[in-house]
Amino acid sequence: ELAHQAAAAGTWDWDIPAGRLMWCDHFFKLFGLDPKTAVPSFETWRGVLHPEDAAAAEDRIRQALEGRTDLDSVYRIVRPDGEVRWIEARGRGEYDRRGHPVRMIGICIDATEKRRAQKALEESERLYRAIGETIDYGVWVCAPDGRNIYASDSFLNLVGQTQEQCSDFGWGDVLHPDDAPRTIAAWKECVRTGGLWDIEHRYRGADGQWHPILARGVPVRNKQGEITCWAGINLDISSLKQAQEALESARQEAVNEKNRLEAVMEALPVGMVITDAQGGTHRANRMYDEIWGGTRPRTDQVGDYAAYKAWWADSKQPVRPDEWASAQAVQQGRTVIGQLMEIQRFDGERRLILNSAAPVLDAFGKVTASAVAIQDVTELRRMEEALRESEERYRTVFRTMSDGFSIHEVICGEDGTPCDYLFLEVNPAFERLTGLKRADVIGRTVREVLPGEDPYWIHRFGEVALTGQSAHFVNYSAALGRHYEVVAFA
Repeated sequence: ELAHQAAAAGTWDWDIPAGRLMWCDHFFKLFGLDPKTAVPSFETWRGVLHPEDAAAAEDRIRQALEGRTDLDSVYRIVRPDGEVRWIEARGRGEYDRRGHPVRMIGICIDATEKRRAQKALEESERLYRAIGETIDYGVWVCAPDGRNIYASDSFLNLVGQTQEQCSDFGWGDVLHPDDAPRTIAAWKECVRTGGLWDIEHRYRGADGQWHPILARGVPVRNKQGEITCWAGINLDISSLKQAQEALESARQEAVNEKNRLEAVMEALPVGMVITDAQGGTHRANRMYDEIWGGTRPRTDQVGDYAAYKAWWADSKQPVRPDEWASAQAVQQGRTVIGQLMEIQRFDGERRLILNSAAPVLDAFGKVTASAVAIQDVTELRRMEEALRESEERYRTVFRTMSDGFSIHEVICGEDGTPCDYLFLEVNPAFERLTGLKRADVIGRTVREVLPGEDPYWIHRFGEVALTGQSAHFVNYSAALGRHYEVVAFA
């Protein structure tokens, strides 16, 4: 529950025979509902689903229960205030001896910002032909004896395997021959000793290339200390190295109570810390220590935050101890999301982080602790700045180049044959060479602008757009009375 509060997530528990739903407090907040008036039910849930996603979202729950598979669903909601948010839902069913579903529990995560960032990056790639490397990651689960029982689609797609092929030790078939013996031997030894799994090796991708993978995992134990399964992630660090991106986030599934929470905290790729009511550090994961770059000073209260050097990213002013998200959480009972600040790690290096915290309340509403999440966004910010600089260089070249340049959208008829093209953009040189003014052509088709133009232009541009093959030709424009040398590409 602490991790869910800091990561903008809410849990739900469905008693199927009784038809009863239970939602945590953060679930209500995530969906924009008032816990005092909204009743946890499918009717309430359906009421906030986006109309275009409602049927699919319900079908995925039904399919997961009928197929006895984990729920893996993405859909949109429309909050009562009209705001549209993206939700990633994960769940797992429980069944009686006859195989009938009796319970399903899960978690809903706010994925809106992730969706927006992905969409913005995709549009930038299309318009300015910038190369943006994405980070592929895979979540995996193994049985207590080390046999693989689940791998996420992202990993299976990367290596070109099905779940059946990957199961047991089938994942070893796509390991690099030089890495396979030591990896499998190390994995079996890790399973034998019950230690932490942390290794780098290479996988053969579906594209025939070798992809370096950083694998991390932890044993999940029950109350008796017995290992019930292994959970972890595979990180494709080839994209990370090429694009110098940092892993922003990876989801870890929390399926079972306190011990499961401990396992999830260690596998999360963000820094997590639990403070006490005075703001002192009670529990921190390894990533938290890595972000701070070394041994941290003891923290017993908010005043001790003075040892953590940080500056606000916008004003460059030092962050006071009482301004930290965790300080506001324990002192004021406030949830603070996304403080952007520059920190000085304890090894001297400066990094840019997002800092968030939420208060933990007891049954009487008293603050007893806070859950804190920090994420290193240095490389992401550098990538965004580089992209902005690249876009500005492109615009400068576009405006000042001596050759005419234009961007068109080819229009096809019902039979798929190009029949026209639309002017999307032209540069000043295009206006000078053709005599056509930008204000007169943008948003209009060539048949509208030049009604008597030779259809050959539509044919050649359409051929380039449909085949993806560039073309270099000379043609006469009857409408403009000039010959033009043209290089066209898609």
